[in-house]
Amino acid sequence: MNRPSVIILFVVGFIFSLQPAIALPIPGLWVSDLSEKANVIVVGRVLKTAVPSSGDSHIVETVFVEIDQTLKGPVERGRQIEFTMKKENYWPRFVDEGEYGIFFLRSRSNGGYEPVEGAYPDIVASPLHARERPQSDDPLTEVEIELAWVLATPGADLISPAIGVRHRLHLPGDCEVPSIVTPSVKPCTAPPRTAWQAQELFRETADALRTLPYQAVKPQMAFLLKSRQEMTRIWAAGVLLSYDDLSGIQQDDSLPLLIVAPFLMKPNPDDKFSRDWIAQTLSAMQPVTSNVAPLAALLKSPDVSVRRDVAHALERIYSPAIIEPLVGVLGDPDVDVRYYATNGLAFVTKARPQETPEAFRIDGEDTVRFWTNWARARPQ
Repeated sequence: MNRPSVIILFVVGFIFSLQPAIALPIPGLWVSDLSEKANVIVVGRVLKTAVPSSGDSHIVETVFVEIDQTLKGPVERGRQIEFTMKKENYWPRFVDEGEYGIFFLRSRSNGGYEPVEGAYPDIVASPLHARERPQSDDPLTEVEIELAWVLATPGADLISPAIGVRHRLHLPGDCEVPSIVTPSVKPCTAPPRTAWQAQELFRETADALRTLPYQAVKPQMAFLLKSRQEMTRIWAAGVLLSYDDLSGIQQDDSLPLLIVAPFLMKPNPDDKFSRDWIAQTLSAMQPVTSNVAPLAALLKSPDVSVRRDVAHALERIYSPAIIEPLVGVLGDPDVDVRYYATNGLAFVTKARPQETPEAFRIDGEDTVRFWTNWARARPQ
């Protein structure tokens, strides 16, 4: 064997020896793609699992599910089915006993089922979902309805030890949010807040919903905007805000931004998980002048993450209306808020070029001083 071949084999062997520490990228979740590829889509609970080892490179898990609803395929409600999933490359996750969700499966050539996508064998479902059947002949619409039911379910029921979802609540601790200008991350030391567990399931649902076509999701979310439950209204509004398209619902008190605004002003630390996700959706909103006034009010939020995302949303709106709100936060204690404020002023006035975060890290004080002096000298 020649020397290059030996070197290649050594490198490959070394990589495989480190395989448990290598994390390959997890494919993005696209619910419409899962729905199209699946032969069978069911809603149900995992009764038991069996995890026999099947070699050094992979492990096979057998999952037994009791079906509550069939959204696609010939499988009858009330039946028990089983499927197998292979854990390879250390990124597909296993499922847990007691787990409740929407399972996306395909038939195997030798019989039985397997997940369409190993990274997403299922997505979150509500244990209190709709039981009237049928609601639609379209499997994707059925999935949308089930996801909407998650947002409509009280958080206490989602995490109930008796009937809850009980799965994949791998939450980080209370970490410092990294800055755009100074992207350092404080290590997580605090344990996850119990109060965040249901919010994590809402977030997982919202992430799944926003991979679906807006026109398909809008009716479900617009209906949930009228819910009596605050968190249902908040998360439905957040899903709509994440689309940059609010046609047909910008009217009366149904405007999603107005629905989330009071929530984003709350200082309650137990709501921070939800506030962070909802605030991030503001950057996807249409950059129109009519959004300036409600956004400007949010610059007074006690939550720095909210102020950052609001300043970023205002920065994108090409209107003189953003000048006063952004001038008002040039002295904000957070460096990102100051950065977005100065860049927004530069975007509208052209009095000074916009800067990159890296440049602002170096001369941010001079930039803020320039805009502070500019604001004082400008005609009123």
